[in-house]
Amino acid sequence: MAVANQSVIVVDDDDAVSDSLKTLLELQSFTVATFETCQEFLSADVADGATCLVLDIHLPGMSGFDLMEVMRRAKQIVPTILITARCDNAIRDRARALGVVALLEKPIEFTALMSAIDRCAELSRL
Repeated sequence: MAVANQSVIVVDDDDAVSDSLKTLLELQSFTVATFETCQEFLSADVADGATCLVLDIHLPGMSGFDLMEVMRRAKQIVPTILITARCDNAIRDRARALGVVALLEKPIEFTALMSAIDRCAELSRL
C-alpha cells in the first residue's frame, strides 16, 4: 500500500480519466502528476524517481507504446501500467514484449490498479 514519497505519473488525454485517477491516488497518499500527451510528459522531465507510470496507449501524436520505446532507448526505466479502452491480442503481445507491469482495460478496476501499483513500487525499490 502507498507510503510517503511515492509518486505516480498519469499520461492520458481524457480529462475525466486523468482527473479521477489523480483524485483516487491522492486519497491513497500518492503524489500524482498528470499529462495529456507523451510530449508534455517528456518535456517535464519528471520520470526519475517515480514509483510508476500509468500510461494510456492511444494518445494523440506519440502513442504510449512509442513513449515506452523512447524511454527504453534513453535507458529511462519506470515501471509502467498501460491502460486502454480498446484491447486485442496484438496490444497484449506488444505490452508483454515491452515488459509492462500490467495492462488494464478502461473502466479501470480500483483493486487491479492498486495491485499493479504495488508491483511497480516493489520494482522501483530494486
